[in-house]
Amino acid sequence: MKLLATFIYSLYRLTLLLLWGVQTLAVAFLRGGLKQALILIFLCPLFVVIQILNWLFLLLDALLINTWQKVEIVKPIFVSGVPRSGTTFLHRTLSKDKQLTTTKTWELIFAPSLIQKFIWFYLGKLFSFKKMSWLSESAFLKNMSAVHELGLNEPEEDFLFFLPMNACFILVSIFPESKGLWQLTRFDAEMKAWEKSLIMGFYRSCVQKHLYFKRYTESSSELTYLSKNPSFTPMLNSLAKEFPDGRFLLCAREPGKTVPSQISSLMPAFKLLGIKLDQNIFNQLCMTMLKHYYDCVQYFLATQEQALLIRQDDLKNNLETVLTQCWEKFNLQKHEQFSHSVSVHAKESKSHTSQHKYSLEEFGLSQEIVESYFTGAWDGLKHY
Repeated sequence: MKLLATFIYSLYRLTLLLLWGVQTLAVAFLRGGLKQALILIFLCPLFVVIQILNWLFLLLDALLINTWQKVEIVKPIFVSGVPRSGTTFLHRTLSKDKQLTTTKTWELIFAPSLIQKFIWFYLGKLFSFKKMSWLSESAFLKNMSAVHELGLNEPEEDFLFFLPMNACFILVSIFPESKGLWQLTRFDAEMKAWEKSLIMGFYRSCVQKHLYFKRYTESSSELTYLSKNPSFTPMLNSLAKEFPDGRFLLCAREPGKTVPSQISSLMPAFKLLGIKLDQNIFNQLCMTMLKHYYDCVQYFLATQEQALLIRQDDLKNNLETVLTQCWEKFNLQKHEQFSHSVSVHAKESKSHTSQHKYSLEEFGLSQEIVESYFTGAWDGLKHY
C-alpha cells in the first residue's frame, strides 16, 4: 500500500516537472532559445520512459521478492554537510574500507530495483563497464570531471535513489526554476510530514535492497552502509529519525570558496542544455540554499552526539588524523590494508591541485558580499 502511495506521489511530482517543462518550452521558443527547446523535447519523453521502466521493476520487486524487507540497516554512516567541501573525496576514501559498502553510479541510475541490480550485475560479467570508457571523452563529461569525477563503476551520491520519486535535487540542472526541486533544499523545514515519510521510506527500501544485493553477490552480512550527499544536509533531522543509530560526517568549508564552486558546478549542465538564467537570481537562490545548509550543520552538531565536523583543509592536509577521529568516534575497526590506502591518499591529497577553476567575480559577486551574507554561518562552526 505504501509503495502505491509513493508511486502516486512520484507521478504528482513528475507532473509538476513536466508542466514546468512545457512552460519553459514555450518561453524558449518565444525568446529564440531553440537549443534549449529541442533538448527539452528530447529529454522530457526520455525521462518519462526511464521513470516508467524503473517503476515497473520496482513493482516487480514487490510482487516477486519480499526477503529484502527483512534486511536490517545497522549504524549507517552518512557523509554530508556543505556542498563543494570535500564530501566526494571523503566518501571515495572511506569506500575503500572493506567493512563498508556504498552505491556506484550504474546501480543508482540504472538499477534502483533488485531485479535491475541482478540484470546489470550479470550483464557486467559479460560486458565490462570499462568498455564504455569512450563516454568520458565527450567535452561535457570532461568539463564535469573537473567538477566531480564521473564513472559508471565509481562510488556515487545515493541521493540519485530519489530519481524515481522525482525528488532528486540534481534535476535542477534540467529544471532550474522548479519550485518543487528548490523546496527539497529546505526538506526538514518545509516539506509536509507525509511527504517526508514517503521519501524517507522509499530511501530506506533502496538501502535495504543495496545491502541485500551485496550480501548475495559478496556473501557478506556484516557490511555497514556508507551514504554520501550534501543534498542530505537539509534532511539531516529526517535521516536521524529514520535511522536512529546513524552516524554523520559533516564536511564544511569557508563560504567565500563554497559559493563560487557551487554555482560553477552547475554551469556545464546549463551550457549543454542551452539554459539561460538570470545570474543574479540564480546567485541568490544558491546563497540562500547554502546559508541554510550551514545553519543545518551547526544545529545538527549541537543536538546530535553521533555527528562529527570535518573541515576541507583538514581533509587535504591531515587526512590520516581525520580518519583516525572517525574510527574512534564511531568505533570502526582499523584494517592494515585500508590504513595503507589512506597513507597513499594522504600524500596524493597534499599535492593535489583541483582542475575546477572559478572565482566570485565571474558571477558578479565579491568576498565582501559573501562575508556579509554568511555572517555567523562559518564562525558558528569554528568551535566544533
